[in-house]
Amino acid sequence: MNNKPCNTDTIAVYNNVLSDADFSLISDLLGNNFPWFYNEFTDFSGDNRGRFIHSFYSGNMFNSDKAFILDPLLNKFYIHSLMRVKANFTTIKHNDKKLGAYHKDIDPNMCEVCNELNCFEHENYQKSLITDQITNVVFYLNTNNGYTEFESGEIVPAVKNSMVVFNNKIKHRAVEHTEGDYHRIVINMNFL
Repeated sequence: MNNKPCNTDTIAVYNNVLSDADFSLISDLLGNNFPWFYNEFTDFSGDNRGRFIHSFYSGNMFNSDKAFILDPLLNKFYIHSLMRVKANFTTIKHNDKKLGAYHKDIDPNMCEVCNELNCFEHENYQKSLITDQITNVVFYLNTNNGYTEFESGEIVPAVKNSMVVFNNKIKHRAVEHTEGDYHRIVINMNFL
């Protein structure tokens, strides 16, 4: 696995990323009795695509006492500066798949507090001027028919213990699942 930051247009997929023991540490903890928090939107305020999230790292600090479970995953990379790490929990959609909006995980105009573009309300908000140097990672904790789709049309299916690594400048979206486990869990990481 290339452990250097992703500064190209490459979309790289890796399977069997963690050992069974390391994967179990993460997946078992993210199961029952884990503190998930409801977010009314997925990509932007008002999109009516709510999900549950758990923020491990944001605002230049770890903000979860569960962050230790990420060590085996974070250690796969050379990380100069961690920007955000969170887990997303979505539930099965029994009808049509819902498509998210194509987006960059870190947008220089998006407030990390409220996810609104061009927010001036939150004084601690810092714009990232180097968004094209950020590496994005989506780590899949279970297999289902949901996937990550890139604006280029490339699709990366949700496969247990796999991940996709790509540059933040590559727009992507989540496509929700309609079959398989009741839930879909991914860990999103953004770093320089």
